[in-house]
Amino acid sequence: MPAPANEPALAVCSDVQSPCWQRWIVDGARDLGVTVTAAQAAQMARCAAELLAWNRRVNLTAITDPAEVAIKHFVDAVVPAPWLPAAGRVLDVGCGAGFPGIPLKVVRPDVHLTLIDAVRKKISFVSHLIRILGLTHAVARHVRLADLRRQAPRPVFDTVVCRALGPLSAWLENAAALLAEGGSVLAWKGPAAQGELDALRRPGDPPDQVRLGDGRAAVEVKTYHLPVIGGRRCLVRITPMA
Repeated sequence: MPAPANEPALAVCSDVQSPCWQRWIVDGARDLGVTVTAAQAAQMARCAAELLAWNRRVNLTAITDPAEVAIKHFVDAVVPAPWLPAAGRVLDVGCGAGFPGIPLKVVRPDVHLTLIDAVRKKISFVSHLIRILGLTHAVARHVRLADLRRQAPRPVFDTVVCRALGPLSAWLENAAALLAEGGSVLAWKGPAAQGELDALRRPGDPPDQVRLGDGRAAVEVKTYHLPVIGGRRCLVRITPMA
């Protein structure tokens, strides 16, 4: 993997708490239009160190290379930070080891974050991160999306975020049911994004809309490439239409 600009060798960034590794976060996020402060990068470094330490005992992630941890787990996670409404209520579905929700919370401390996952050990780790990072208005719950939909007395979230949960058709309707009026679902996708969106359309449907239950939703797609390590990504924003 190529080193960042002005960095002589990748080896100096083998420690996720090193200044070089934290610079990857700051510079990589900046390249994608997001500001991460030095203090926020330090919080992410602590999070990364905890992730790798726990991962030696409990399988949380297959991504352990320092560069990939920096870019795939943290930089990629903060791409939609400017899209989150001020003090918005955010739900991270299938949060795994806390991504994308925890990095988003670090750069947007104003949001109220709920993270859910069906795997208890992952929720235990995320709860640990919330405690040690001192994140306020953040909670991790061991619950499935469909069960949360049944439990919620009314739509309660302004934004639902999801990464690596499977095709949109498998979970989008449940996620959208939890949105407050005007809310959006944000989904990280790879090259298969267009095919998944096409599966939610019928012949003749507008290219900027998809079917959602008995209604429709507006679609926006942001395409970008990950810095340092490369790789094409699509961030899909789906907003139910009144």
